[in-house]
Amino acid sequence: MNPEMRTNERILNGPFSSVQVKNRLTQNHNQIHMNPLIS
Repeated sequence: MNPEMRTNERILNGPFSSVQVKNRLTQNHNQIHMNPLIS
């Protein structure tokens, strides 16, 4: 089994709040790369 697959399963099986936080962090990460001038 892939470690990445296991991580995805853990995220899906985890509390919804953890998924929400991870999604928010991912969005922030993408925004930083899309808008490098924003600090």
